[in-house]
Amino acid sequence: MSPGELRSMIQPDHPKLSLSAQCRVLNISRLTLYYRPLPASVEELALMNTIDKLFTKYPLFGSRQIGWRGTV
Repeated sequence: MSPGELRSMIQPDHPKLSLSAQCRVLNISRLTLYYRPLPASVEELALMNTIDKLFTKYPLFGSRQIGWRGTV
């Protein structure tokens, strides 16, 4: 099951099991209850697009070489 599916099984107002106990039963971290991903910013999307173009042009380059090419 995905973390989202497991998270949907949690009952915040369960009469006998606390949130911590429910997380232990489902073997998930309590942090997953509160984490809400943020959408990528315009700047992050532009950077990811640049990295994608560089990697497409130079598929054998690693992160250091892509980083160096991106600064030129």
